[in-house]
Amino acid sequence: MKHLYSILFVTKGKKLAITALLYFLFLLSPSLMKGGTISGTFTPLTDCPENLTGMCVDPATGIIYALAMNDGGFYSYTISTDTWAPLAPQPASSEAGATFLNGKIYVAYTPNVYLGDYTIAVYTIATNTWTTITAPSGFTLSTGAISNDGTNIYVIGYDCCPNVFSKYVVASGEWVSLASWDSWDGDNSYGGLCYYNGYFYHHQGNGNSQFHRYHIATNSWELLTAVPNPAILGVAIDGAYYYCMGDYGETNLYSYDLGEQVWNNTLTLPWQIYDASMCVYQGSLYIIQGENATGFTKFGPGNPLLKNIEGTAISYTPGSSGAVNITTTLTTSQISGTNFASATVTIQNFETGKIFMFV
Repeated sequence: MKHLYSILFVTKGKKLAITALLYFLFLLSPSLMKGGTISGTFTPLTDCPENLTGMCVDPATGIIYALAMNDGGFYSYTISTDTWAPLAPQPASSEAGATFLNGKIYVAYTPNVYLGDYTIAVYTIATNTWTTITAPSGFTLSTGAISNDGTNIYVIGYDCCPNVFSKYVVASGEWVSLASWDSWDGDNSYGGLCYYNGYFYHHQGNGNSQFHRYHIATNSWELLTAVPNPAILGVAIDGAYYYCMGDYGETNLYSYDLGEQVWNNTLTLPWQIYDASMCVYQGSLYIIQGENATGFTKFGPGNPLLKNIEGTAISYTPGSSGAVNITTTLTTSQISGTNFASATVTIQNFETGKIFMFV
């Protein structure tokens, strides 16, 4: 089925809006409808102080946090100075997932041999202190797949207990059992979980390639196209793309177009990875090598200028260079490029699936 697209061209302070039924896109550039070609630059950063996992970032400060795998260490990384600093030791130490919410970092370990299968750790940034939260019996929290929707914490545990997918209601301290995917194949605990626009996306990890999404409003799961090859621990969403990595000892960086629901080309990381981790800050991916090494790099996507974006209204003021964030009422999209015009562009009441191109 063909779709109606709006394309907005912005050039040298002028703007021209064209709305048409663009059948020729399917003939001239079918890749636009089937996932694109992602490119960019890997920039080496200061090595991690030791083997780290469980990265997340405080978007207000640009400070990244990561957990040591072997000795309970815990570190912050300041992007502006490219430096690491030690923080209060964590209460456990293993492969882990972490998520930032309202000044706190929630950590789930796998396997959770230190805290038990029903406990997660919580770090409060303001006081540099740790506490723990324990769920009722039957809620497995031994996992690296932990995320949040801006209000509550969500955890996918390994398939040992009745309540594999759970929500922690931060305001009340209540644990709620949610629908689980009835045909998860293998171990869920070394994959990734990430929120985007009313859904949680989850790749299974630990050498598996299953990929799903969970719809919060309907408490239901949907099976998506599998990761091109086996994936491991670590996930991030940047704009309209879901990123994950794999397999153990390999160099693959995968990206999934959340609008078109297809996988893009596979990129090559600068080193082999083992239960690694990543996070996003201002349009760049920050990736640590993980379990067996201390490499640390930043990936800055160089394209596309073409983006699928959703919402009811946006206002975009082009900058002189670099990457510019466009924030809508529903999601965030990243436009990359240089030497944009100075005029402000406003797009009102556009529909999901329309395409806007800035040149």
